[in-house]
Amino acid sequence: MCQSPPARPTPLPRRKAAILALVCVSNATSLTVIFPFLTFFVRFIGVSEHRVGFYAGALGSAFSLGSFCSSTAWGRLSDRVGRKPVMATGLFLTTGCSLWFGFTTSFVGGCCARFLTGLVNGVVGVAKTYVQEMTDSTNRAAGFSIISGAWGVGNVLGPLVGGYLSQPCDHAR
Repeated sequence: MCQSPPARPTPLPRRKAAILALVCVSNATSLTVIFPFLTFFVRFIGVSEHRVGFYAGALGSAFSLGSFCSSTAWGRLSDRVGRKPVMATGLFLTTGCSLWFGFTTSFVGGCCARFLTGLVNGVVGVAKTYVQEMTDSTNRAAGFSIISGAWGVGNVLGPLVGGYLSQPCDHAR
């Protein structure tokens, strides 16, 4: 019984894969960039020292809660209007909400900004669907590894950038 040689993988569309990787990196970065300075922010707004962890955790998880609440809706919208417009809209709105968080001076404002950032960020599910559509059975694993790798890069870059930018007055000395 002879087996035929495995099919030669179809090359991934490089430009689409690169843009998708950038989208995933920026998404993961927006999720994790606040972690290094959450405790500073919570202390700044006047939370007592023994409650800092709880408030920082609430702020940190607000983004994921927003994403959880809206991911299905973003997927349905992308089925109707297309993957690219939904990903572009999600990135644009995420940028605006992240800026809002940067200017907030209250816990409620911070939670609302982070929740809304997650709510308008419907990128990951749409990106996975886009990978499935732009690949075939010979290169699908490579396509999905782009999302995982890019997500990992963003999870590294986010805290690095957030840590570098936290406490800017202390760095100026």
